Amino acid sequence: MNAWKNAVDKVPSKSSDVTRPESNRPDLATTLHMAEGFALVMLCHIRLALRKLAVNILKEVKQLFKLLGALREDLVSEASK
Repeated sequence: MNAWKNAVDKVPSKSSDVTRPESNRPDLATTLHMAEGFALVMLCHIRLALRKLAVNILKEVKQLFKLLGALREDLVSEASK
């Protein structure tokens, strides 16, 4: 998760779109949705430690979605200038 945050913090060039997938890998939104689904399944686990980990994953995914939304708005505003 920290690697994803660091990747989002680095501003991509104007010609690239963080939501557009490259030909050989899924887009970031799909990957985050899969991580979110995995965390939701982990919430059903009997062990407390895994449920706590699932809550932390959900918090991280939520923050990344917020960062990506802000980044997307910045890219759109820069493109319109």
